Amino acid sequence: TLQIARSSQLILLPTGISLDDLEPTVRLAHELASEGISKEYIGIVFCRVGDSTAELLDARKYIEQTGYHMIESSLLDRVAYRRAQDIGRSLTETSFKTLNERAGAVVQEIVNLAQKRIEGSKKKKKKCRHKYLYLVNYNGKERHLKRKILVILSLDR
Repeated sequence: TLQIARSSQLILLPTGISLDDLEPTVRLAHELASEGISKEYIGIVFCRVGDSTAELLDARKYIEQTGYHMIESSLLDRVAYRRAQDIGRSLTETSFKTLNERAGAVVQEIVNLAQKRIEGSKKKKKKCRHKYLYLVNYNGKERHLKRKILVILSLDR
């Protein structure tokens, strides 16, 4: 995970909005930062968001205090997203137009941020050998999946 993170222009950590989700996500972000990954390359994406606007606002305030970038759009906790993935579809391919649009907004924001980071890293001449989106399973010290990390890499050839 660290080797991939070091060659990445953007690392997105998906998290829920409860403190039980936020605290380990921020700890992982801090671990990456302590290993030399610039905070400007680490971002947070809210997923499994419930209906409470107040809870989402609290989560945003919590992340703002850490200094990590946040994707403004978020993914709701909806069965339709899980069902779409169960049959091999993406989050933008549910049976519900509004959920597809919401997922599309998250994806578009990620693409926009990735382009911005890639352009910024080219100016800084940060070298990278790959060009794709890569989902890394972060296991930590436990055997089961703890965290998924979306890492965006680019090709400088």
